[in-house]
Amino acid sequence: MHKNTLIAFWLFFAGFIGGAQAASFDCDRAASEVEKMICADYVLSNLDVGVSSVYARMVFRSADAAKVRAEQRSWLKNTRNVCQTVQCVEVAYKQRLLGLLAVPITYADLDTAIDATCREIAVFESYDTPGMCRLSKSGNFGSLDSSDFYYALYCVHDWAPGQGPGNCMVSSMALFAQNKDTGVVERFHEHAADADSYFSAPTISTDENDTFLLVPVRVGGTGNFNDNDYFIRRQNRWVLMDTQSWLSDLDQYIPSGFEILKGVEPDVSSMTASAALYQPGDANCCPSGGLVDIHLKVAGNRLAIKSVEIVAPQAESEPVSGG
Repeated sequence: MHKNTLIAFWLFFAGFIGGAQAASFDCDRAASEVEKMICADYVLSNLDVGVSSVYARMVFRSADAAKVRAEQRSWLKNTRNVCQTVQCVEVAYKQRLLGLLAVPITYADLDTAIDATCREIAVFESYDTPGMCRLSKSGNFGSLDSSDFYYALYCVHDWAPGQGPGNCMVSSMALFAQNKDTGVVERFHEHAADADSYFSAPTISTDENDTFLLVPVRVGGTGNFNDNDYFIRRQNRWVLMDTQSWLSDLDQYIPSGFEILKGVEPDVSSMTASAALYQPGDANCCPSGGLVDIHLKVAGNRLAIKSVEIVAPQAESEPVSGG
């Protein structure tokens, strides 16, 4: 996985809050110069929370928690705490985060993987119901190379009876790869959804150049699968793609006075996307600015714009007179 994509994903996954004073420790009691730098800097605060979150989960799942704790203490003493500049602290945190994330999360078999993940979710991700996690659904979504792939959907908070479209209000999905020969399972992805968001089963697609994995996630109230995760197959592994940065590039193609309100869902199997254009005063239901059709390409591990076409709205048909 690309380093910046990996770090960005885990910063998002950790659910950081904005602003300073968001460190994993009490900033009112910050004593060392390094701790004061962390509390005063937004990036460092978020990185500190990220490392703390991933480290805590590693301690929880490790068979040798004492060793993990000792390694963390050594990193704090000999790497982070010797820094004298913000840049040094940032590099130290990013390297530590990458090191923690590089440790594979493996299990002896699939049942163990699914159950252990649920217990971990109950500790670290339960919503308003502390310690809650139940398996909602699981299944196979394909095979490639020497691996079979499975997903497990967990519920971490239920709707109140009669108040929601289903039993589960907040879900989390984990993805697993099982070696066909050894049976060993690696958990390679987890996505914790916001309240009232919905997962669909992952799908694998292939074009003439690449193989993709899509995890559809619809954000409640929008009608769109606009929190999707996309992966690309690289060297027999799934690599999380950057499918967001191209949206910033899209802004330069949109005519002045128009905007996209509903989000854009790329179709990686065809490398295309489209979206309706809204003009000022348009109702949510009824965009009047036509469409933007986009052709995409893969650039490294990210999506990029290949071409854009603005399709004008069709004129209303003139009434046909009789006779």
